[in-house]
Amino acid sequence: MVNKYAHSLDDWNYARLIELKNNGLYAVASSTLELYHEARWKTLNNGTAISISGDKLERFSLGDACGP
Repeated sequence: MVNKYAHSLDDWNYARLIELKNNGLYAVASSTLELYHEARWKTLNNGTAISISGDKLERFSLGDACGP
């Protein structure tokens, strides 16, 4: 995220990742898509990584992957 936005909580809502699970569909998108497609989006926590392999979905924190 550009540094000037990182320190403003007002701007954080425009830099979110959202996910949608519905009838065999799984999508991760920028929160901007909420403006164009109404759905039951769920906000992902900042620093969440997602690994999809076949029908297996795993979530983990990027902090866990990067170490202390």
